[in-house]
Amino acid sequence: MNDLRPLFSPTTYSVTIAESTPLRTSIAQVTATDADIGSNGEFYYYIKNKVDLFSVHPTSGVISLSGRLNYDEKNRYDLEILAVDRGMKLYGNNGVSSTAKLYVHIERINEHDANDHTPEFQQLSYSSFVNESVPVGSSVLAVSAVDEDRGENGYITYSIASLNSLPFTINQFTGVISTSEELDFESSPESYRFIVRASDWGSPYRHESEVNVTIYIGNVNDNKPLFEKVACQGVISSDFPVGGHITAVSAIDIDELELVKYKIISGNELGFFYLNPDSGVLQLKKSLVNSGIKNIAQKLAEKLLKKAKANVKLNLEDGFLDFYSVNRQAPHFDKSFPTDVKVSEDLPVGATILRIKAYDADSGFNGRVLYTISDGNVDSCFNIDMDMGILSVLMPLDREKTELYLLNITIYDLGNPQKSAWRLLTVTVEDANDNKPVFLQDSYSVNILESTMTYSVLTDTHQFAINSSTGVVYVADQLDREAKANYTLKIEARDRAESGHQQFSVVPLKVFLDDVNDCSPAFIPSSYNVKVLEDLPVGTVIAWLETHDPDLGLGGQVRYSLVNDYNGRFEIDKASGAIRLIKELDYEKQQFYNLTVRAKDKGRPVSLSSLSFVEVEVVDVNENLYTPYFPDFAVIGSVKENSRIGTSVLQVVARDEDSGRDGEIQYSIRDGSGLGRFSIDEETGEFCL
Repeated sequence: MNDLRPLFSPTTYSVTIAESTPLRTSIAQVTATDADIGSNGEFYYYIKNKVDLFSVHPTSGVISLSGRLNYDEKNRYDLEILAVDRGMKLYGNNGVSSTAKLYVHIERINEHDANDHTPEFQQLSYSSFVNESVPVGSSVLAVSAVDEDRGENGYITYSIASLNSLPFTINQFTGVISTSEELDFESSPESYRFIVRASDWGSPYRHESEVNVTIYIGNVNDNKPLFEKVACQGVISSDFPVGGHITAVSAIDIDELELVKYKIISGNELGFFYLNPDSGVLQLKKSLVNSGIKNIAQKLAEKLLKKAKANVKLNLEDGFLDFYSVNRQAPHFDKSFPTDVKVSEDLPVGATILRIKAYDADSGFNGRVLYTISDGNVDSCFNIDMDMGILSVLMPLDREKTELYLLNITIYDLGNPQKSAWRLLTVTVEDANDNKPVFLQDSYSVNILESTMTYSVLTDTHQFAINSSTGVVYVADQLDREAKANYTLKIEARDRAESGHQQFSVVPLKVFLDDVNDCSPAFIPSSYNVKVLEDLPVGTVIAWLETHDPDLGLGGQVRYSLVNDYNGRFEIDKASGAIRLIKELDYEKQQFYNLTVRAKDKGRPVSLSSLSFVEVEVVDVNENLYTPYFPDFAVIGSVKENSRIGTSVLQVVARDEDSGRDGEIQYSIRDGSGLGRFSIDEETGEFCL
């Protein structure tokens, strides 16, 4: 009769959980009992006041987190848990249900305030213009960021993130950027682009954000024109043709390549000479001898080259932008992660099964790893410590009810955006001797003749035994065909004569074991790590997988498949286990792929399978990005006219910023008046006669 309602003990529960607790984490367990017998004593758990953030397992009473928590929105939840008799509707009869209270308190990571906000800059980027003539210490611009956290978690300091030396400094408290050394438009980049980082003072980890800052340098006319040569003198003949070019004076003004005007101030009172105001050519008519102009052009080119190099050096920093604060890496499991684990069904509640290890190469919150069981924990028998990754028993196990679990272990970081990874863990519940044998009758009786024979096994074996009275041979220990396929037993039958000699006879008994598909395919090794070049052609085999399955027939035939192929980027030959590349790789887009591979035999009626993991690391290929260049615009050498063939004249040196073979340089003479008279060593750049 269903006349007793389920009762909670206790009736009030309280639990405190962190704001960062991952989804599907078990946070509490309520317990009720019903004294009714049989099915009348069965009941279900429900959450009466529907709260989307929490769910309860209907039979175990385990409360799990099903939504994201936010301390700022709400820091306490009061749940009403119902235990309702299985035979009644949810709100049908209050006489067969009872209620318990669960108070869920949300806590910050530390006592006062969780560092769950990242500093945010007031602008997407900052830029400013400053003249090259401003004194050292002048303010250029100010950056500003805000953090919604309280206390030290919301206190912000600023820093410049640059691998190169910059003529600027930043006040770490105010964000004001000032000049730290004199600026020079003519010998420095026309603009500086760098990163400013805002960091809070959070504990145990800091949050950081970055913003691009560009400072443009304005040119000021602060350089005098300079003659290449001063106090020059020369001699011309008295018959020098009128209008002929005597010489050329050359001067340069490096203020943004301003043009120089030339003028004779004194010494030409009789008007014998004419100085071209634009070219600087001194003449009596119109010809041009501009060796001086050539030197000026060379100096201008060298100045431009120096400026270009300064710009290139600054722009190299672009490859390092956002390196420290961005959540670049997803968490990954340690190589020791097993594919399956066996536990005994009599393992006590709270017992540790294993500790799962995982890592994240990022720093701060971006590298903090949390653990959860995201799927497969169907009857809430398992729990995993959110911070330590310790998998333990939460509810009593029962192999007769469930003998296999496929748990999805998922790890998260606390970065923004959040990244995760998962692995499947097969948990096999092994039988424990927890059921007593039950006789079908209360007592038994039997009559036997005194001449009854006795039987025995003469062969020394633990696998078989014989009933000494009936002669029935039975299995006494675990059999394994893969270890031993057949046995030959010597069976003795002996009479029970009480006087005289007992008579006996011996007969051999051959036992052949038929195969049962009881062995899962085993990967050799259990997991794989391969490195592949990013320029491998499509269709290349990057790994060969191997398994061992000792079962016979279809039970030993293995077929392979990919659980995840990254949108068709990889494929596996189902018969040979060869993994091929189907789409091109790009190191700049993705450096790692974690492939899950399933090996499944063809056993009937039940097939067995196992999983392995293949970590594919993409290796960068040098792409010959830079052109070789000479650091000197021109070089000058000399050699005596009577020098012997093979005499060294000079050596040129070129540079190439590429690494490896892409940075190796070979020299050759391309053109010029000395072609055929001189040779150059293609390896060293040495000129010889």
